Amino acid sequence: MIGLAGTEEMYWAVTKFNACAGIEVTASHNPINYNGMKIVKFDSYPLDEITDFKAIKELAESKNWKKVDTAGIITERASEARSSYVNQILSFVNADLL
Repeated sequence: MIGLAGTEEMYWAVTKFNACAGIEVTASHNPINYNGMKIVKFDSYPLDEITDFKAIKELAESKNWKKVDTAGIITERASEARSSYVNQILSFVNADLL
């Protein structure tokens, strides 16, 4: 979990931390009832419009949730992610030329 972040930072963190996926809850400038999710899979690849979204839709509609024996692990990476992301962005700029 990287906490409050921009979409581009979430995409970057998915790849940087080898996450299997990432989700950004966003509404941008829209009213709250228009919230949405931006989802990417491993290496920040977009979900396939047909296969991936179809699987998500079918699972949601079936309500056939599988019971798991153990819960997943949430790793707090907000501070590490932000620092590393800022350093990456600053690496694109030659401060001596500013």
